[in-house]
Amino acid sequence: MTRARVVVGSARFAAAIEAVIRPALQRSAGHRNLRTDVLEMHALFHATKKTGNPWDIKHVRGGLIDIEFVAQYLMLRHAHERPCVIHAATAEALRRLCAAGFLRERDLAILSEALWFFKAVLQSTRIGCMPGPLPENMSNAFACHLPDMMGLSNLGAVEAKLVGLQDSVLHNFARLTSS
Repeated sequence: MTRARVVVGSARFAAAIEAVIRPALQRSAGHRNLRTDVLEMHALFHATKKTGNPWDIKHVRGGLIDIEFVAQYLMLRHAHERPCVIHAATAEALRRLCAAGFLRERDLAILSEALWFFKAVLQSTRIGCMPGPLPENMSNAFACHLPDMMGLSNLGAVEAKLVGLQDSVLHNFARLTSS
């Protein structure tokens, strides 16, 4: 529900939905098994997705989903103290968590950089590549242009940055969910 938002409807309808969502999120912060539940859900997710391909940006350990797990766990954990941390967009939720003192500036910088880079590569490859495993399904022309789009020298550098950021996200996930 941390990502729930009204997409279409009147302001009155949106306010009624918001009046249900916010209190439910704030109550979940007091749930004594929140951390255990999040860690179990995280483990189950990765057990079913089982990928070590850094180009599987959404599902790989340390990928987009793990950034979302961090943001959602911290929102749920602290929503009862500071309801303002709740936001459907992950980037904004991370900024709000930092402003509220629940996320260090350094963590915000790492998670924000990873989020931006992962989304940029993911969107580019979804537009420019045929479906299937990457980088195998990249055309030579796309493989030559992607590094330029990402401000890097070659495809190996893009992959190295993906791996480095995924490692950083995993480290942050482990530390931020440790208590």
